[in-house]
Amino acid sequence: IPARALVAGAAKDRFYLLGRSRLFASQDGGGSFAVVPGLSQTSEMTALVAIPGSADLLAAVIDSRAMISDDGGRNWRNTGFGGADAPVDMIAADATRPQRIWAAAGGRIVVSDNLGADWHSIGRSLPLAGARVRGIAASADATTLVVSSDRGVYRSEDGGQTWAPK
Repeated sequence: IPARALVAGAAKDRFYLLGRSRLFASQDGGGSFAVVPGLSQTSEMTALVAIPGSADLLAAVIDSRAMISDDGGRNWRNTGFGGADAPVDMIAADATRPQRIWAAAGGRIVVSDNLGADWHSIGRSLPLAGARVRGIAASADATTLVVSSDRGVYRSEDGGQTWAPK
């Protein structure tokens, strides 16, 4: 089975495997995996992260939208970010703040400090139009940002107001 992501859950011995068209979970440290029911067969999940501090809290990109699950992927709620106009490239948990998640769409970086209930843009768009973001790392105060994309790596030391290629 092609794997898009392997994610360690917050609970001991829990892992999530994002396959080509389905989500799987392991409760035994990766010894075995079972399909997580709840994702429609017509839906496509392209990114997955476990949110620190909760055994069953996940964030994902499903059908180009940022989504949250409170129950290990069995049910998902739309955060209202992303879609046809600006498909979400990726989603990331923040290492220092359990309620903070990062996402990117259309060359813009956005952040939510309440697990997707509200989003706000960070700084300006990346310098190259059409860049697809693959990863985001941020300092605790969100002033230093490092973004990887299909067009290279960028760094900002002023909260995304200016971006320098690295």
